[in-house]
Amino acid sequence: MTLEFHPYVMDDVRVAATGYEGVSPAIADAFIAEVSARLGKVLDDPEGFPFCGPNTSFRRAKLWRFPQSIVYRVEDDIIYVSLIAQALVNEDLNGAEKAPRLNIKVKAPRETRLQV
Repeated sequence: MTLEFHPYVMDDVRVAATGYEGVSPAIADAFIAEVSARLGKVLDDPEGFPFCGPNTSFRRAKLWRFPQSIVYRVEDDIIYVSLIAQALVNEDLNGAEKAPRLNIKVKAPRETRLQV
């Protein structure tokens, strides 16, 4: 299997890492490490993550410590990574966190090929 990244995926990662760097360089490093580790899990078991919705071929691999998810689809032996999506987290009136929703916008067709 190979990973192919949409050209904007690295921008998504950079923007998030820059935001975390403003809090702490260690948090930014942890974010990059978690994205890399999660991409490894996707590569190991691409069919092992849930679909983003009932009528879509896109899957979502949530990050454990950060409110982002890796959104991708599988075709033949290629995993197309479309975006790193920020989860929208809501709170109820008691301050308890509700399940995150994803605001997913799929960008232009994937043209960049990166082999991992």
